[in-house]
Amino acid sequence: MSMTKRPIRNYSCEIVNLDSMVPEDHFLRVIEKHFDWNFVYDEYNDIYICPNEKDLIPTGRIDKNGYIIYKACEEDCKNCPLV
Repeated sequence: MSMTKRPIRNYSCEIVNLDSMVPEDHFLRVIEKHFDWNFVYDEYNDIYICPNEKDLIPTGRIDKNGYIIYKACEEDCKNCPLV
């Protein structure tokens, strides 16, 4: 039984950082500065949960862009360590 040589395969890997791929003047950078991505939407209860684990409930109002306005209890926001 003869042994055959398998071809040598060269693999390469590149680690990419998204910060280096998105230009500084890109629209996503503007959004990132003004929007907190830590709010979680609970679809079952139709509420948002803030990073301090307080509920934001729909007010029944819609803004000029057609988005539902959600609001937290004033006491929760007044005592919030994140504000």
